[in-house]
Amino acid sequence: MPATRHFLRLTALLALALLACTLSPAARAATVAVGSTPCTFTLDGQITGGEYETLVEFRGEEYSWLAAGFDIDPVLCLNSEGGSLTEGIKVARFVYDQGVQTRIGDGARCYSICAIIFMMGNKHAGPTSIEENRILHVGGDLAFHSPSITIDDGGQYSSDQIKRAYTLGIESILSLVELANSPRVFEAGAMMHPDLIGNLLATPGTELFHLRTIEQALIWDIGLEGLDGPLPQLAVQRQMACETGLLRGFRQPSRIYDGHGGGSVKVMSETVFDLAPLPDTDTDRILWDYDAADGQDTVYGFRYSALPMECRVRINGNRVEVCGYDSNYRITVGDCEDDIFVTLPPYARYHPVSEIKAISTSGLQADALRSARCTLRDTSGAVLRDAPCTQAVDLVDNPDRDTSLHRLYWPGGAPTRVEIAVHQVYEDGPDIYRVDGALAEPYGDDNTCLLIPGRAEILCVTGG
Repeated sequence: MPATRHFLRLTALLALALLACTLSPAARAATVAVGSTPCTFTLDGQITGGEYETLVEFRGEEYSWLAAGFDIDPVLCLNSEGGSLTEGIKVARFVYDQGVQTRIGDGARCYSICAIIFMMGNKHAGPTSIEENRILHVGGDLAFHSPSITIDDGGQYSSDQIKRAYTLGIESILSLVELANSPRVFEAGAMMHPDLIGNLLATPGTELFHLRTIEQALIWDIGLEGLDGPLPQLAVQRQMACETGLLRGFRQPSRIYDGHGGGSVKVMSETVFDLAPLPDTDTDRILWDYDAADGQDTVYGFRYSALPMECRVRINGNRVEVCGYDSNYRITVGDCEDDIFVTLPPYARYHPVSEIKAISTSGLQADALRSARCTLRDTSGAVLRDAPCTQAVDLVDNPDRDTSLHRLYWPGGAPTRVEIAVHQVYEDGPDIYRVDGALAEPYGDDNTCLLIPGRAEILCVTGG
């Protein structure tokens, strides 16, 4: 095969493969059409080409969407597993430039370049916050991954051809980054948070990084629809609203508190799900005995030590408001002295690492909630039970010892109750573990298993 044909094949494959999901052979080409409420337009299927031109035709030469016969702030509903990077970027740029809101409905998927289109959702009539303009129904699925390259293994390419193909790839990534850094219309900051871009680039092109937790939606400013699951206890709601309010748009609370800045606070990170004691200093900070009838209490952040970090939090139905300051990072939200509060999305009351789908599908009330894998085996290694489960964690303020209660909901039968009581920080004495009332003890070094000596069994819980 001539060298030119080798290069053309390489660059064509590169252009088509960058930011494209692995699609099934039966994946159909996308259709772009006028929709019905709440969708002004719909994009459904694999993005292959022509989608941009169809949207342009809808707008025509009119000076506004209203003049073109549509809503003044149209909504594009997305259901696509990805496709052409070149076409997708054109659509995403159109969505951004023309003030089109985006939505992923119940049961819809939006992967790869579709996810980038979704993140460009905005409207030009404001003022408005960005999460109001790009809405993900909790029954939908939003996922990202990094660019990928497909090269014919049977070809032989010169160094010059490889360099030119590499340049094409870099230019494609730059187009994506430029789009991500587009300024928000009515708020400070870019359309895509640097942390999201980092996760996108860290995910191989053969895999998907799914939006999973409450803090991801909050920090990346993705609106959630349909999240009406039970709430944590009120003290937890207050603490989470404060921590989230002061860090929103900056960093994920769980990353601050897992040793990457601000020290280790187990109750605020993924370690809240460990089968291990939570320090009583953690639980005492959250389960403070507030005494204010109007729900406008002062909340002290976990980083409050030598430098102040505190909030005032108002919760009234679905309305969540916060003001406060974090002297560690020199962040101020609202103005507490003048009673100026900032409104947060109602889901800011959930634990940062609680999983969105676990909240929306389980119907369980818990301080932290996730999908997990539960395994019960005997001490000889024989598996007695192994299944996906839901792990619900509650903080319990007992008079003698603070306790974390883990409820493990198997597909059938009664939930398994794991109680872990920590000794007081200034007192001697062992931590106490119980599984359905039977004494237990840690097993292994990763805080995922407990040995139940009286039953000769081992219980393990890992991320789902």
